[in-house]
Amino acid sequence: RSSDLDFNRAAQKIANAIPELLGYKTGVLALIDEKEQILKRVAISETPGGNAALHNLEVPFSNIDIRLSEEENFCIKALRENRVLHTTRLYDVLRPVISEANSNTVQEKMNTKTTLIDRKSVV
Repeated sequence: RSSDLDFNRAAQKIANAIPELLGYKTGVLALIDEKEQILKRVAISETPGGNAALHNLEVPFSNIDIRLSEEENFCIKALRENRVLHTTRLYDVLRPVISEANSNTVQEKMNTKTTLIDRKSVV
């Protein structure tokens, strides 16, 4: 459907703009699905870090859905507390869908030292 294609293109443009405009290595766009009560990742920047994540995740990127009730996930915490959070562990934003071991591998391959989580964007 053309509406799906338009949405995917727009989401990709936003994800690509995060590192371009804000100076980060990688950008991720995630949206809340109120009906399913999940935070769904919809796009990752087309950068070396984004490509490394896509090639090393144990679960496909588009399947990393975090339940809004998942209190330990930093993305959910940032939403609930309406504030910016940061962490040095990628696992904090991928748990519980991605294992800690795989998160560590992905973080190493991405060469990511810190992850910033903002209510407006997850980077």
